[in-house]
Amino acid sequence: MRLHPSLSMVAAAIAMLTATTVQFGAIPSANAHGGGFGVHGHRIKAPPPVKAPPVDNVRDFGATGNGVTDDTTAIQNTANDAASKGKGVFFPAGTYLHASPVTFNGVPVTGVGLGSVLIANNPGNCAVILTGFGPSIQNMVISTQGLAGGTSLLVPNTATILVQNATSFTVANDTIVAGPNAWPVLVLMSTVGTINSVVCDGTGNVNDIGVVIDQSNHVTIANCLFQNEASGVAVLPNGGPSQSIAVLSNTVGNVTWPTTNIGIFAASVSILDISQNTIQMANSNVSIPIEVTDCNNFTVAANDTWGGLIGAEVFTPGSGNNFVTQNTMHNCGSEGIEVTTLASSAIHVTSNAFGECGLLVPSPVILVIIAGPGAEASAATTFIQNNSYQGHLNLLNFLIVCGFGSAKIPPANVTGNTQTQTALSNFL
Repeated sequence: MRLHPSLSMVAAAIAMLTATTVQFGAIPSANAHGGGFGVHGHRIKAPPPVKAPPVDNVRDFGATGNGVTDDTTAIQNTANDAASKGKGVFFPAGTYLHASPVTFNGVPVTGVGLGSVLIANNPGNCAVILTGFGPSIQNMVISTQGLAGGTSLLVPNTATILVQNATSFTVANDTIVAGPNAWPVLVLMSTVGTINSVVCDGTGNVNDIGVVIDQSNHVTIANCLFQNEASGVAVLPNGGPSQSIAVLSNTVGNVTWPTTNIGIFAASVSILDISQNTIQMANSNVSIPIEVTDCNNFTVAANDTWGGLIGAEVFTPGSGNNFVTQNTMHNCGSEGIEVTTLASSAIHVTSNAFGECGLLVPSPVILVIIAGPGAEASAATTFIQNNSYQGHLNLLNFLIVCGFGSAKIPPANVTGNTQTQTALSNFL
């Protein structure tokens, strides 16, 4: 039997990911042993097990799972039947080839883990599409490996997984192996969803992005691994702004597969949380671990970044509650944090710790500059407090620079900043 040409590459990628991927453990149930005793000695009865919803098995609708036969029609028929009957779709172990997009409208999709592989062979229409209310895809391998993709917001069907016009969606415990320029996950015009414990494995191409979000609200990306991607997560404003986006506890790049462009990027987001991520950049002269542009009411907190030209770059924050706090940033080619403000900007840069900065470019550790007429007004709403530089002098020229022109930042707004191996002054 002759396998699809890219199947052997998928198998190799799965083997590699199995060897390198962290295991996402479940939290033990308080009733895991059938019950316990309350504070007064009364036995607490374990709740009854939750009954799994009925599912349609794709094999029952003619899918072969042999990696050679085009199973598109069988898969779509399964999805349509499940949608009409309120069922889920189940992929038993096998490799299911699809030559056209397959759409799951409000349907939960599950597999058996690394044994259930859904592989596309059409670069122009390769997406697995989640739409409607409550769709999900879990415990699967979804692959566009070997395809020369060209995913963009204009051609969304070239994404590996496309979440479009969906509400209450879930992408979880999946391994997504994408070809060059084929985005693993694209979320468009969707609301209330999670992308959790997903491995996104790219090719290192300059256009590889793990998760792209546009015109979507209340979306959380958590506990994911992004490797061999130019960027891990990008929230774009092309079709319109997004709101309430959380990027939490992800690993973006590692020593073997570092990130080459921007680790996490967000633009025009209202209510944004980028917290507790570990980000490894490929070098320190062109890449940025975290970039936030035109966002308001955001928190960038407790992230651990390595490399990059600037540890965190913030352009034109809004007038709300904006914080860059408690991050640890190592080996920056230039500044640890750079902020560009408008007249209406407000931001707190507090309690961050920096390793080596100024490795490539003469710079301060923290730089705040103005953008446009009247931006000096933001001096009073800019706070730089309790940050610590723990590296060497390198090419650093100041600890903190605030370029507010004639309107100086109040001294009370720049307090508690320390350094352990240098004696750099401030330019305020």
